[in-house]
Amino acid sequence: MISGVQAVPSYSFPLALIYFGQLAAFSLSILVVSNWRPERSSIIWICANIFGALGLAIGYPDAHPYSVGALPSAVALTTVNLAMKRLALLPRRKSSGLFDDHRSTFLYTTIGVIAAYGVPVAYRPMLACALSAGLSFWTIPAVLKNRRWKGYWGRYIMFIAAILATTFFMIRLIVASVRAFSGYSIPQTDAGNGHATLIVGMIASSIVLQSGFLGMLTAQQARARELSTRRLARASERTSGARRYALQIQKLADQRLNLLNLLTHEVRQPLHNAQAGLQSFLIELERGEYSAETISTATKRTQGVLDSITLSLSNAIIGTRLIEEDCIGQLRHTAMAEAAAMALLDCPPSCQPRIIMTVPSPDMFIDVEPVLLRLALRNLLDNALKYSPSGTPVTFEVIEESTELGVLFRVTNNINNAQLLDGDIFERTRRGSSTYVEGQGLGLYIVKRVAHMHGGWITMRRLGGTQVAFELFLPG
Repeated sequence: MISGVQAVPSYSFPLALIYFGQLAAFSLSILVVSNWRPERSSIIWICANIFGALGLAIGYPDAHPYSVGALPSAVALTTVNLAMKRLALLPRRKSSGLFDDHRSTFLYTTIGVIAAYGVPVAYRPMLACALSAGLSFWTIPAVLKNRRWKGYWGRYIMFIAAILATTFFMIRLIVASVRAFSGYSIPQTDAGNGHATLIVGMIASSIVLQSGFLGMLTAQQARARELSTRRLARASERTSGARRYALQIQKLADQRLNLLNLLTHEVRQPLHNAQAGLQSFLIELERGEYSAETISTATKRTQGVLDSITLSLSNAIIGTRLIEEDCIGQLRHTAMAEAAAMALLDCPPSCQPRIIMTVPSPDMFIDVEPVLLRLALRNLLDNALKYSPSGTPVTFEVIEESTELGVLFRVTNNINNAQLLDGDIFERTRRGSSTYVEGQGLGLYIVKRVAHMHGGWITMRRLGGTQVAFELFLPG
């Protein structure tokens, strides 16, 4: 702060350099903490430091004494320095009052600057101390009103700095007032010591004040990074949740599409066959062929087509259940001979004579889900009938495995083309290269899933030539 001395002693000039150095160091620290992108309060604070440095620098051109013309400018710049620091600490939002915090600060500063040039020279030190004390004390409510600084440790340092600065400038004001009104003449030595004391006080209060602001700014940056991390975490969580939800929706849509495709492809061909059979039957009736043999043949053919439709619908519905739920129903103590007989009866009547079933013992019982087992056996038999030459026999054996404690179902048949067995034939929608067989190749996939759900297995063995055996094992 500027005092009313006549000369600058040599030992006070290094103190001024210390003051300049701490202002530059804290300003640079503010830029570093702000990642070289200072916001409004930091910019105002750095500009205030510049005005403070200019205010003190006016008194030190080549270490010459203060001039009468330089003293008012020094007082005005120091007043602007403290006013800008208060503006930096105030909240950004302005009130609607006529004299809110921002307007009153500007008004106070304007009056101080005008007074610095208007009051007599003898009273300018008193004015400088009074303005400095008032702005220092006014810093306390500015910090309290700004919720931005709430909870930061630098806030308490700022309070201490404001109290120290106010106390210091009030003491200087009292001393300057006594000297001004008593007419006491200050000796040269005492004036130099007073000037040095003033600079030391300015350095001390400035360091505490700068430390408080830097501490609040550092804490604010840390909180901003923490909030940013939380926002990113929440955004990532929302994104992950949205992605999981989208995957669930996509999975549900795929399941529904699979069901629709299964129903479409599995039922379309049997319906075409039924339509063709009925048209043939109507043509025969139009020709007057009412013989019992003709009607019986047409009826059996129609019954076979209806059985195919029933199997296709069962495959689609049960297959979708297996895909979506991946669970098994209630297990029941079931006779294997009865389950095999029911599967045989599910085959088209025209194809049943081709199946040679062997059941050594009717007393074989294991715990299974009867509906799934019946469907699995029906698909094994249907697969053998479709891919074997027309009229060739299909062997269906039910074997009790005492070693592995279970039941083995073996279906043996010839095949039209050995290349149909290449690759994983138990894969879903896997079908041989043959195009004359309707369906999507869901049958063996269902057999595999049923076996795994019961803790069993399904294999395929080539017996040589064109003969193949499918073996389904279920533990008992």
